[in-house]
Amino acid sequence: VRVSSRVHGGYSPRQVREFHRLFDGSRAAESSGCQQSSQSWLRAVCEECFPRLASSPCAQPQLEQLIAGTAKVLCAGAAAGIDFKDFLVFVRELDHLSRQNMLSKEQKAVELSQFTPKQIKAFREIFIEADDAGSSLLPFDKVGRLLHRISPLGDALVQELREVWQSIVTPLGHDLWSTDFPDFVMLMKHLLDVDFASLRSRSAQDS
Repeated sequence: VRVSSRVHGGYSPRQVREFHRLFDGSRAAESSGCQQSSQSWLRAVCEECFPRLASSPCAQPQLEQLIAGTAKVLCAGAAAGIDFKDFLVFVRELDHLSRQNMLSKEQKAVELSQFTPKQIKAFREIFIEADDAGSSLLPFDKVGRLLHRISPLGDALVQELREVWQSIVTPLGHDLWSTDFPDFVMLMKHLLDVDFASLRSRSAQDS
């Protein structure tokens, strides 16, 4: 397993199998030799593997540049066939860009929220503990349950929370109801500012 991981850029056998499945989608782009077709396929790979990156407005210029550059390489080498190792290079670059984008987004959320380092640490611990799937995402229902522990949420408050969520949380591709940590921070900032469901006053009583 360790040898396989080193050969495939540090990815696990399970991840490599998934990348092979996506790599099979290159056959259409390869046979057409069309840069537009290659770009569409590469964009679809990004949307499936890195939905947060694909939906990030700030990352679009760098993402489009990466996709366009890779598409040119694929089309230029179409006659010789597309190499899986070259495909993994693209995936690694997506991974790197995704991490950079998430770090930048989190730094911006910390600055805008004006939470203290201690508060950010507390929110991160809450987020990680609630993230049972280890996906670095929390669905709407789980966030609602976290808030319900502090202050009961009736139907009217749940609907209000949905409206606030849609105004703050960036959709992750087709997933409108999951939040990453930076958006979770901004969501909590807003809810505390407006004292949603008396969260601020109840939190102060518990502290």
